[in-house]
Order: sequence, then structure tokens, then C-alpha cells
Amino acid sequence: MLTNPTPRASSIEQKQRILMDVVKEMKEFSAPSITQICGNFDELTGEIVGTGTFFRLRDADYLLTAQHVVGKLYEANIDGSRKYGAGLSHSIGNDQAMLNVAHPWITWKLPYDLAVTRLDPTILEVSDRIPLTVEQIALNSHTLDANDVYFIHGFPGKQSHFTALCGRGVISKSLPYGGWLESSSWTDFDDSIHFAISFPPIEIIDERGKATTLPDPHGLSGAVVWKTGIGTADSNWSPRMATVIGVVHRHDQASRSLVVTRIEYVKGLLLYKLRSDFAYFRWLERGRPLWDDLVDWVAAEQSITNLRG
Repeated sequence: MLTNPTPRASSIEQKQRILMDVVKEMKEFSAPSITQICGNFDELTGEIVGTGTFFRLRDADYLLTAQHVVGKLYEANIDGSRKYGAGLSHSIGNDQAMLNVAHPWITWKLPYDLAVTRLDPTILEVSDRIPLTVEQIALNSHTLDANDVYFIHGFPGKQSHFTALCGRGVISKSLPYGGWLESSSWTDFDDSIHFAISFPPIEIIDERGKATTLPDPHGLSGAVVWKTGIGTADSNWSPRMATVIGVVHRHDQASRSLVVTRIEYVKGLLLYKLRSDFAYFRWLERGRPLWDDLVDWVAAEQSITNLRG
């Protein structure tokens, strides 16, 4: 917890100090909910393709990332074979044990670039992962504040690699990063759908107070963005004040920023997924009747009106 963080500091030195403190605390707070998403060349080798976040919604667990991360499943080698022939996998902690993604994804392509899949009920029960809850999701993105710090925690590919030592898994170094609102010159940038945060390719001070250079952000795609809340905190700020405000999916090198899809669309995808699951399981319970699935979707819309249980 930070006491009297002077969030509206104007000097560069004050901002840097606040940033260091916030990133340090948010790193520990967010780590249990994130995972590497890997493309598997085969059962023993692969590489990181993005970052995912676990959510628990209505007593079910989900994995959220960017659509183009999932889209890497369809990349092909020169000979036409699938690059990731063994599919995608994710970590559940426990010394970086990896599990294949078993269920289908629901994806929204650009300009949203979002994807979500349902997890088997027992997966996270035996892991050290702690999924985020609906209470940690921002109501909307209208509260974006230029004085606030925006936090990302993900797995840049160049800091991570796939290994078969001691079982299939990933040796990785995560990147906790904090920045401020920034502009974007990306061609498809739409202010009603996206916002951007700074990601300058220059030497910065990390959470330990040491000079460092930001790595290539490849692999951060799919990571959630937290609005930390320190911009309006009077005193005693803590990470529990932070809320998820979007999902990062693109590095705008020209503007030195990361492009983020706003939380309204993230919540829209999660709600669509909840309704799809409800309709599917209701259809199964009815004996899988042919040409009669519309009634299940209508029931889903009537029963699932929000993300809360």
C-alpha cells in the first residue's frame, strides 16, 4: 500500500517514482491471474504467441486473449503444413506446467481483436492461478484519466522460450509495465473502440529502480490493461483499487504506444460467450433437437443479462 502517493505529480522525477511504486505492487497483485499462451510445434516444442488472463464468471472459468493470438493457429509453413500442428496451450502455474486449450474459441476480429474460451471446471482448482472476478472489471472506459497510471503484465516472446526439460513447459520472464495515456497513428484506430498507452523504446527505470530498455512487446498481445486508480487516490492507494479497463493487442511503433480495446467491447464478448454456453448446455439437456436451437438462444438472452452470477 502506498501512503500519500501524490498522484497528480507534475515533475518527471515524481511521476517516475510513482510509476516505480505502482508497477512493483501491481506486478505481485496481477501475476496469479495471467498466463503464457503458446503455439505448439509438437508435443515437446513451441513458442509463446501471446498473453492470456483467467476470469471466473457465473461460477465458470474463462481464458481471455487477443483474436490474432488465436489466429496464429492457422499460420502455415512453406510446405503448407500448420505451423502450430499441436494447437495452443496455456500455463496453470505449478512450475509452469502447460495444458492444451481443449474448447473452441469465440473470437471478434479487428477492430476489436478479442478472443475467449471456456476452461474445464477442475483446471484451476488444482493450480496456483487466481482468476479475476466481475468486481475487478471497470464499468466502462469513460473514466480514462490522463493523470492515472495504466498497467500491463504479460510475456514478451523474446524473454520466454518453450522447453521440454522436466516435462513440457515454458521458461519465461514476465514484463510488468506502467504507462500513461498516449495518442495513436494506427490506421484502424477508432477512439470509440480503442485507446492507447505509452510504450517508448527508450531506457526507463524499472520497478527495482534500475535502468532498463523496454523489450519488443511481441507476446504482450492479449494482456489486460489495468486502470490503477492512483490518479484520483488521495492516500493509501492499493492495487485493489485497480480495475481492468481493456485488452492490449497492437504495438504502434510510429506513435510509440500500445493500442487497447476498450472494456465495453471486452464485456460484450464475455457476455456473448456466457450466453453461448448457456444456450449450448440447454440444447444438450433438451436432447440435441435439430433445427430448434433458436429457443435456446432466446432463453440465454433472457437468463443471462449481465456478467454477474
